[in-house]
Amino acid sequence: MSEGRHRRPTRLRGFSLAFVVVGIGFVVPVACPRVATAAEAIVSVAVRAKARRAAQDGEACFARGDLPGALAAFVQSATLFPMPSTLRDVARTLDALGRIREAVAAYDAYIAACGTAYAAERETAGRRALVLRASPGHMTLRGSPGETRVTVDGAGIYEGLPLELDLAPGEHVLRLEARGFGSQDVVLVVDYASTMTPAVDLEADAPRPMVPIIEVGRAEPVALPVAVVVQAGPTMVAAERSWAREHTAGLFLAGLAAGAFTVAGVFGAQSLKAQRGFATHPSADAADRGERAGFISDCAIGVGAFLAAASVAFLLPSREAPPTARVYFTPFIGVSAFGATGEF
Repeated sequence: MSEGRHRRPTRLRGFSLAFVVVGIGFVVPVACPRVATAAEAIVSVAVRAKARRAAQDGEACFARGDLPGALAAFVQSATLFPMPSTLRDVARTLDALGRIREAVAAYDAYIAACGTAYAAERETAGRRALVLRASPGHMTLRGSPGETRVTVDGAGIYEGLPLELDLAPGEHVLRLEARGFGSQDVVLVVDYASTMTPAVDLEADAPRPMVPIIEVGRAEPVALPVAVVVQAGPTMVAAERSWAREHTAGLFLAGLAAGAFTVAGVFGAQSLKAQRGFATHPSADAADRGERAGFISDCAIGVGAFLAAASVAFLLPSREAPPTARVYFTPFIGVSAFGATGEF
């Protein structure tokens, strides 16, 4: 009896322990996700509370004019728990600080975060971003020489460099001019609220060649009583003329002659080819082609020879000598006068 009483509790305790283990195996997989979700919810509530306090601090700073402090608080709130309202506050603060490009990016992020909700707020933010995108860009134009005149889009004229100017977003054409220097056109593509510092150095004009002065017909000293030969014609100033301009007709005829000889060569080759074909395969068609090509080649040679002769006549230098005049002086001595007589 005593041994039986001791064995039954042992079997019951083993059965109870196994039941507990099996129960834990069923309960833990079900309970753990819920416990984790509850923990995450507790953490999320704490983070939201901290983000809400940071947003409240940002609103207080913004109200008293502390824009840098407000921006730091709003950024902290958006980092902890991003909300559309916080992104709107960040954009509004950047806008007030004059950081236009960052403000536009923040407004775009706010509109994207809203999705289809807050239609009126999204429309207001979109209009403000559109206004900011029309903000002019600032240009500081540098270069040389300092007395450069700058014309903007064919209308605005400004004197001197460096030049600081605000330009609307888009493409602008700047024309730079200075006395003694060449002009230059510069195309600038200006983005909104941007800052650019282009530099343009104008190149000095090349010195103009001096026009040579040639004296023609200069008289030689007269030695009495010998004859003197004097070149006729008044003194004139001759400007340089290019050889090509003086011989335009000759060059044109030479070009035509070259074309005629080229035609003669092409049809001569065709005639020889037709003759070789006739030698291997005699036919009336081959004979006609050879004769026709030979005739055209002969005509082209004749025309080319005529044009070449004409071009040579035009290209040869003129050998005409300037006209001359002869003057004879004869001295005389009289009773009441003396002098000399001239004869042309």
